Parts: sequence; structure tokens; C-alpha cells
Amino acid sequence: MPETMPKVEVHLIVEGHCIETEAKRVFNQLVNYLLKKDDPQKEEQLELLRNFLETANFSELRKQGLDGKERRHVVLKWKNSGIEVVVLD
Repeated sequence: MPETMPKVEVHLIVEGHCIETEAKRVFNQLVNYLLKKDDPQKEEQLELLRNFLETANFSELRKQGLDGKERRHVVLKWKNSGIEVVVLD
């Protein structure tokens, strides 16, 4: 986790696949984007997603309804204890 937590968010739309698959998909999109352009905000989003992919309990998140059976808008953001997962709908 960064020393100073940036106010960066990553929005995921979980639908038709679980949150882990969506996070990996967005991660790969960011990597491809950053290979072409220099964008500090996108780099912060990539770091947030990388940390999320390494530390999240995906089995538990799927049990909480983030399995892709219903559409969910999820926001990831830094929080003191790690990454906060907020379900908007």
C-alpha cells in the first residue's frame, strides 16, 4: 500500500463474470494503455488494482453477490486498512 494513499478509484462493472475476472480485465486494459501513454492517474489505478488482485478474498466476494449473476457497480478505493470495496448497486 502506498505511503500516502492517493484519492484514486477504480470502477468495475461485474456482470456475466465474477469480480476477479472483471478486475483482471480492467488491469490488462490499463497495462495496454500505459504501454502507449504516460498517465500518472492511470498508474495509480493500476497500482490499486494490482494490490486488490494480490490481497482480495475472491471466494468471499463472490459469496457476497459479486459472482456476476446480477449486475453490480463496484468501486475500489484505498482505505487505512487496505482496499475498500463499495457496491453501488
